[in-house]
Amino acid sequence: MLDRAILRNEPDRVRAAAKNKGEPCLIDEWLELDKKRRELLGETETLRRRRNELSREVSCLKKEGKEADTQILQSRETGIELAGIEKNLDTVDARMGELELHFPNIPDPDVPIGSDETFNTIIESTGDKPSFAFVPRAHWDILGQLLDSEASGSIAGSNFILLRGWAARLQRILISWMLDFHSSSGMEEVWTPFLATRESMTVTGQIPKLESDMYHVEKDDLFLVPTGEVPLTNIYRNSRLQEKDLPIRIFGYSPCFRREAGSYGKDTRGLNRVHQFEKVEMVRMVKPENSEAALRK
Repeated sequence: MLDRAILRNEPDRVRAAAKNKGEPCLIDEWLELDKKRRELLGETETLRRRRNELSREVSCLKKEGKEADTQILQSRETGIELAGIEKNLDTVDARMGELELHFPNIPDPDVPIGSDETFNTIIESTGDKPSFAFVPRAHWDILGQLLDSEASGSIAGSNFILLRGWAARLQRILISWMLDFHSSSGMEEVWTPFLATRESMTVTGQIPKLESDMYHVEKDDLFLVPTGEVPLTNIYRNSRLQEKDLPIRIFGYSPCFRREAGSYGKDTRGLNRVHQFEKVEMVRMVKPENSEAALRK
């Protein structure tokens, strides 16, 4: 979520980021609400001061044995007016928070702007492209019956994977190898829950935007984890990290679940665009000035 200072003081930057990402941007509505919110805050402060003054007057009058009916009535009327304004303030705050969840992050200036025609830009290429004396086969052809789509379909429906024999062992070995590799580099291994709360999903940007792509356990209002980033980063939610504790370098295994609603075409075959896949995720928390170096490492 973007800092409100950025939304308030740099709206053009927010508009440009949304445009470059092809995202809607309701920054104008947010700015109007922000203006209204500050006006309402001013009114609440004025009314609270007035109510406190009336309370002191009532207390003094009673101590002196004098009538305070007028002041009591004024205090009640002020309280009713204040409650109405506070209700309006809550409504404005709620709408601002809702809008803030939809503003996209501002990309790094080095990130190229893509389009439908040239979505990816090659920044660096190393080595020579391999040449084959034969026609390479697709992975689903190589796996053959080891990628048992009929069995997985009877168990869970389409776009789930069932591996057999050496393919199943290879999957397990690759996961173990990645975990051991990261552990040997000095990172801390974490084994996390495979379900996450709505708040956990919100703070990592999965919902509300991508909620329709998530698997939701309605009874408990829990979501199957769509990426290992969700539980790993939520370890530190609501925590204040000390600079001396940085960098934090953690990693963990997680099965990931996504509906991939609306996916179609060549990427839906084999092991692409499936509803369940495995991931070994790395998360690093560093000082802002060290982020680029951490990313490259």
